Amino acid sequence: MKMRIPKLLLLLFVCLSIVACNSGKTNESKATKLATPTNLQISGTTLTWTAVANASGYKVDIGGTEYDASGALYSLSALPSGAYQIKVMAKGNETDFTDSNWSTAISYTFTPTVLYNMPAGLVIDIEIRDESGSRLGIITKDVLTHFNQVVVPDNATRHWVAYSLPQLLAHIGIGSYTSATGEAADGYNATALFNDAYIAVVRVTTATGAVESGSNFPRFLGGSQNVQNVKIITLAGKTNGSNETPSGKVEFSLENMPNFEIRITCETGIQHGVITKATLAPIDQVRVEDPQNPARYYVAYPLTKILAPLALPAVYTSAEGLANDGYDATGKIDETYIGVVRMTAGGEVEATSNFPRFLAPSGANSNGRAPVVSNVTSIILIR
Repeated sequence: MKMRIPKLLLLLFVCLSIVACNSGKTNESKATKLATPTNLQISGTTLTWTAVANASGYKVDIGGTEYDASGALYSLSALPSGAYQIKVMAKGNETDFTDSNWSTAISYTFTPTVLYNMPAGLVIDIEIRDESGSRLGIITKDVLTHFNQVVVPDNATRHWVAYSLPQLLAHIGIGSYTSATGEAADGYNATALFNDAYIAVVRVTTATGAVESGSNFPRFLGGSQNVQNVKIITLAGKTNGSNETPSGKVEFSLENMPNFEIRITCETGIQHGVITKATLAPIDQVRVEDPQNPARYYVAYPLTKILAPLALPAVYTSAEGLANDGYDATGKIDETYIGVVRMTAGGEVEATSNFPRFLAPSGANSNGRAPVVSNVTSIILIR
């Protein structure tokens, strides 16, 4: 005689079984947070840490800027001179493992290797262009002083003291290319692989270490070629889109505004660099309230983020923005922005002309108006 199981009891049994199965699957699929990296150490210019099990890679935060690392080490050799706080995070795969917490930060001060002092009268003002002719930035003598000098062989008896072009450009926000062409004022030029290109500032006799007399510097070096008194370097064969596609938060595309350049100088007239669309591309956009009208705002970039790659001394605390008509405004560097468009409170584009603008919401100017400079052409750093 078959025993009948009441339908209600059978239904209850099935439901409990499904819940148990689903519960088991939930536990099995729950992602695990990776362990926090530990034992951060720096030997020379190499940062290392204890590898984290199951990490798919790492993020290295250097002074607020994040870089990717595939293994448990990262080279600091391309950093400009300065003091940094460094921390590391292990990256998960977002399925079985999630990102770790940031490690405890360690301090690091980088002092560039100086093999020979640059000649006192040496003037460096090298314009960097892309193959379309657009200006990406400028390398000056002051910029070079924040990076390592390296030895580049010339012949059996002498060598150049130079700077790696890729390392310099990486910290001006310019992406990777396959080739670089240096051009002198007289039109003479030479082309080299991008990764093998250098800027030489002096030539030295190898046997004695004596600096050879002569001028015609700076020089563009690549393989067996060199260009004296280089004035322009043109980059070609772009291998990534970092100059056109912002990697950070974007509300307004820079492709929708014309090219521009804002020269950065100090009070004595020394030029530190140039702000272009390429300079801004890697930086997150932020909102800045319009000091003249609370119903609208600017899409802008913090000046502190723009200046960070130049490794400027901390003595500069304020900045003055100048327009081509002489109008100016001044504000603290950490409260100043470069605006690229003005929006309504509802997020609609309101104004695109007379940009970029120098914005110092809590700053001042000589005309008693809101501290905004339209068509800003230069910024002077003030001690």
